[in-house]
Amino acid sequence: MRRSLMTLLTIGAVGAGCVAAGPAGDDDCGADEACATAAAGRRAQPPQRIQAGADLVLLAVTDDHALYQDGQTVYATRLRAGAARTVVAQVPGTNLAFPLQVGGVVFLWTAPQRSRPGFGVSPLVVWTAAGGARQVAAQASVGLVATAASPDGRELVFTSNVTDDGARGDLVHAYTATATQPTVLARDIPMGFPNGRCRPLAGFGGDHGHAFPVAAYCAGADVTATLSRWDRGTRRDLISGIATPMPFTLEADPRGTTFLVNLADDRVATVTADGEVRFVDAARSRTGFVTQRGDVVYAARTAAGAELRVAEDGAAPRAVAPVVALYAGLYNRAGYFRSRTASPDGRLALFATTVDPATGLTDMHLLDSRTGDTALLTAATTATVGSELFTADADHALYFRDVDPNAGTGALVAGDAGGVRAITADASAFDVLGGDGSAISFTTNPAFDPRRGFLLSTGDLWVADVDRADRAPRLVSTQANLFYLPTEDRRRLCQYSY
Repeated sequence: MRRSLMTLLTIGAVGAGCVAAGPAGDDDCGADEACATAAAGRRAQPPQRIQAGADLVLLAVTDDHALYQDGQTVYATRLRAGAARTVVAQVPGTNLAFPLQVGGVVFLWTAPQRSRPGFGVSPLVVWTAAGGARQVAAQASVGLVATAASPDGRELVFTSNVTDDGARGDLVHAYTATATQPTVLARDIPMGFPNGRCRPLAGFGGDHGHAFPVAAYCAGADVTATLSRWDRGTRRDLISGIATPMPFTLEADPRGTTFLVNLADDRVATVTADGEVRFVDAARSRTGFVTQRGDVVYAARTAAGAELRVAEDGAAPRAVAPVVALYAGLYNRAGYFRSRTASPDGRLALFATTVDPATGLTDMHLLDSRTGDTALLTAATTATVGSELFTADADHALYFRDVDPNAGTGALVAGDAGGVRAITADASAFDVLGGDGSAISFTTNPAFDPRRGFLLSTGDLWVADVDRADRAPRLVSTQANLFYLPTEDRRRLCQYSY
């Protein structure tokens, strides 16, 4: 075992934190003396040491806690030096718990069946800072696309009473404060994560203060899915005949009130939370998203392959370009039912028109869904994406070019309609996450240790400001864990170093 240390770093120029881990240079405070004083204080602070240990595995980070596994125990520690840690769960044998963090809620499958596709069935523990840890299901699918918290964190949906083979189970709803007393939304439905024909999608529609459970699932012996919502336990079916297997996101507009579905009769449709259906196109499609204006962007199958189309609200669809990939990112390095395709403002998307069949690498294009304009970012088929695709302010796309398929590294670049600029000087970058505003964090020079496990691999951790070409990226930690995590506000990073 190697000794490790969990530390907390501030990645942006703004916000409370322990060290200014943004690019070198002064903050943009102008003549504001209070701003300048605060910025100087942030720059003077060292990284905040949170927890020492041996081969610690970081599982989740909220705005005020980190959850991590030490040996066969999962702990929660407040993000401040000297804080006492509390036990969250015990993990049997030599297993490693599997997490999904959604806002301030952490779902933790404590005994995933790692030899089975999708990790099978496991007890499910829910943790919050206010309520601590509670086991909410003895047998839950490790179903990341059917497990969610409402935007305000007060409600949950998850699977329960799942059969030993993971084939069938219940979809349930609970209030976070009373999570051990769930209500069944859909009983004895097909599961079969991750690739079962009828494995469900479930989460919440609506937004803060107006959220409601919503799910696409197969009822009984159906082989097509139905999209339903529940209001105070009462189900309302919105549309049926959805093609299966479904994609890995329940696509909705940013307000969560208009959903995109692909029907079994090869039509693309939207349906509102009130059940109003709009047939968009007579085409087969599996990927797409709905913009804030109600426009639909999707990859439509054609005789020649597929093409990217945009259907403005109330207008006929129009072709944009051939497409081999409409890229999606990850949610906190994991799956989640919400769309991860468009930029945070729902405007931009990354797509590819050609692929190298030997490597899977592509060219890279940027779509502005508001105008329908596209920009060629990289013409050569040497590009791919990382965990996240855009800066938080949605001004720039993030991806890798000149990728070495064997090493898994490439040159990190940022692109917009005006062109591309390199963030790294070479092709050593491994992954990238958006920070606050135009800040980003990324890792380089990965060192994989098969003896200690992939999740304990290390690399160099950097931060940069994409909007400031005059500021070089700043190295904030060497031998940091490759799978560091940001706090919810994206202004701090929690990572282990060795």
